[in-house]
Amino acid sequence: MNNLYKIIILGLILLINITSSWAMEQEEEILWREIPEVVTAARERQPITEAPSAITVITEKDIKHSGATNIPDVLRQVAGLDVMMVTASDFQVSARGFNSALSNKMLVMIDGRSVYINLYGMVVWESLPITLEEIKKIEVIKGPGAALYGANAYCGVINIITKSPEELKGRSISVTLGTYQTLQTSLIEADVRGKLSYKASAGWNRVNQWEERNETAKRGGTGNLALQYKISADSKISFMTGSNDSISEMAIGKSFPMNRETRFPYIQLNYDKADLKVRLFWNGLQGKVTNQDQAARTFITKTDTYDAEVQHSLKIGTAHSLVYGGSFRIYRIKGGPNKILDRNHQQNLGAIFAQDNFKIRKDLTLLIGVRHDHHPLTKDQISPRTSLIYTPAKNHSFRLASSTAFRNPTFVDNYVLWTDNYPLGKIVPSTRNTALENLPVIIESRGNKKLDPEKITSFELGYQNYTSQVIRPECNLFFNQYKDIIGEGAYDIITAYPTPPFPAGLPSNVSIQMENVNHAQGIGGEIGCRFLLRKNLDGLFNYSCQRITWTKDNPHTTTEDEKNKRIKSNPAHKVNAGLNLKLKNNLSANVLAHWVSKTEMAASNFSPPEKVAAYMIVNTRLGYQFLDNKADLALAVFNIFNRKHYEYPAGDDLTLPYGDEVGRRLTLYLHCKF
Repeated sequence: MNNLYKIIILGLILLINITSSWAMEQEEEILWREIPEVVTAARERQPITEAPSAITVITEKDIKHSGATNIPDVLRQVAGLDVMMVTASDFQVSARGFNSALSNKMLVMIDGRSVYINLYGMVVWESLPITLEEIKKIEVIKGPGAALYGANAYCGVINIITKSPEELKGRSISVTLGTYQTLQTSLIEADVRGKLSYKASAGWNRVNQWEERNETAKRGGTGNLALQYKISADSKISFMTGSNDSISEMAIGKSFPMNRETRFPYIQLNYDKADLKVRLFWNGLQGKVTNQDQAARTFITKTDTYDAEVQHSLKIGTAHSLVYGGSFRIYRIKGGPNKILDRNHQQNLGAIFAQDNFKIRKDLTLLIGVRHDHHPLTKDQISPRTSLIYTPAKNHSFRLASSTAFRNPTFVDNYVLWTDNYPLGKIVPSTRNTALENLPVIIESRGNKKLDPEKITSFELGYQNYTSQVIRPECNLFFNQYKDIIGEGAYDIITAYPTPPFPAGLPSNVSIQMENVNHAQGIGGEIGCRFLLRKNLDGLFNYSCQRITWTKDNPHTTTEDEKNKRIKSNPAHKVNAGLNLKLKNNLSANVLAHWVSKTEMAASNFSPPEKVAAYMIVNTRLGYQFLDNKADLALAVFNIFNRKHYEYPAGDDLTLPYGDEVGRRLTLYLHCKF
């Protein structure tokens, strides 16, 4: 990190220290937020100061002040999260490292319903069936969460919690217009009629590509319907359904233009009575990807996920709070001709979990939890968790935690059977810029049913303080051990060019199989605070760092010894800082800055790592409320200084996938509530 950013950090800390003593004297001007309650960390409602995990809450106000047009850009402000924009229609998010073009180590939920795609284990962020105006808050857990949530809660958990019909009561409409042909609309209606309440929403979204700004990057719509019926004072039943239909026209590598059509429908049914919760849901996916090159190949995806979950909370005396339950899930994916898998596949997964929150004494709490998951290929996985929370004063806590998690192999990892043509220059870098560069090579990808799950063991020390009315600091330190990381393993040359004019030994057919290729360990931490300078001026600052290194050599990827080498695809340093100013006459001004250190990433085994320079994004927003605060008008600028940068390698004609150069985007937002 250069001296400029060190000066910015030191100056901000000094400013906070100078102003905090002044602000403490202005008690009549202090208007600070209440201490937030969270539900994701322990599967039950609790103050954030009692949470057994490192957790951050993004409020409705934070979403509004960010000026963001999508959820990943909102998440950039969270310390320890790695957010990467590959193209204008493709985002990837991870926590504390291991972000990639197909990030698959983060569990993402909407109102407790998982939304990752079982085929790849990833989340298509721009196709989630939700509009920003529906979101009440986002809870972000950094670190393993498998003891409660099972597979895919490897690096963390993101739970997007929507507003109830009571909170949305009435009708609202919003429109966002901007450069790059940006257009976003949403229409929401909600009402309460006796014991029955409902909300309905619809939205449309389109945006053009960063580099080919006259070409569409993504367009599509979403719709949702929710009905809620209060059976009694402490019980209710809820029904939700919706879908997102979108088309992404992606130039993933200049030689590999692709169109992606996706539909994500869902149905969810919840029953809540006092301490009993039952959730049933179905997630669907119908997708079609077409390569717009000379081959013009199309493959189709159809998946179904059926899930049943039950949870019960029980108080035992005054010292114990027990949460236990189980789940059963069915994955079904169609394979065969024009599909990425060899044939149809189904996996049945079962799990049980239990967690005890034991109040040892008034200022000391011990949480112990464990979960058992069964998978038809990887068999049984046990995920224990412990957390010791010491609160020497109210809303002032220290946390010492240990947890484990795992990520099951995806359907692609287990069952893929796919062949395609690639230029030789992608397979053998030494042939680039020669007459052999574009020579076609057949690549066959094969699944491996003998893969072990990826595993993580994490140790964490945390501190947070919500006692001050001026500054709320937080600090987390972690040490992670990663085992059995899945990647492209050994590849076999099936045939070789036998005679000139091609040099002997150059491959014509190559077969790849996924394997558990490596182990690693990581150490790092996050430090940050929310602060109040005056009643009309507040802000945030956080800094995170991480160093992840290989603990053994992986002979499949390089001839060099990788042991003890840092994995440079994980940014070593990140800084976020922001200010929110409420002006007179219902005006507000917001600024939010993000700085990410340099990285190096490779698209595949066959591609050498490419450098991604450090970058800084400064986003601003100027807002105005009118019509008795029922209408909002805002001008937002993403990357106001137009610092053009890549967040994923730019690549070249032979690289897949392909990162866009990110520029500046202006948007005008209007929201009205009736």
